[in-house]
Amino acid sequence: MKLEMIVDAETLEQYRSLTAQHIGVQFPVEYLNKGKVYIIRDKDRQIVGGFAMILEPPFRAIESIPKHERWRVLDELWRVGFSLCELTGFWLASDHRGKREALAFWQRMMLALREHKRTSLVYAYNVDNPKLAQLYGIMNPRELYRGPTVKLEGMAEADIECVEIADVKQAVDYMARRHQRIFETTHQQEIEHAPEVISA
Repeated sequence: MKLEMIVDAETLEQYRSLTAQHIGVQFPVEYLNKGKVYIIRDKDRQIVGGFAMILEPPFRAIESIPKHERWRVLDELWRVGFSLCELTGFWLASDHRGKREALAFWQRMMLALREHKRTSLVYAYNVDNPKLAQLYGIMNPRELYRGPTVKLEGMAEADIECVEIADVKQAVDYMARRHQRIFETTHQQEIEHAPEVISA
């Protein structure tokens, strides 16, 4: 799989359409243009995944919080002084979710985040998606809000979501360690299952 940053309107529209199919949100072009959008292509150059890093507020994850709770979250973020970006529009095609492919995708995504020199990322996910919660959990995030959200442009309906904040460096370091463990395990398995060499 190859990670690419979108640089043209046609590919961005393809990403928007595929993202709507996979996660049910049609992100406004104006919103995506506030950041960088990345796609994953397979060996046949088909788009099989993607994500967006929004670099300028306001962030949809925060805007989706009901107003009476939103001010509390904004005040907390302001006092701590996080250097934030938003991770959103994250999806990977079902036939590319094997352990190694998913890990490679996640690792590339974390490295892309670090390149943009943000210390923390904010994101939201549906509370009825335990697998996504587990995936995000590797970053040891801190919960900012959990509950009903406000319907934003491009959403079919409002959801019950969890909004979290995580440390980018910690996530990148975790993925590096995880990648090394999988490489070592796979290498050992290849050695154990290698055919015997019989000398003449």
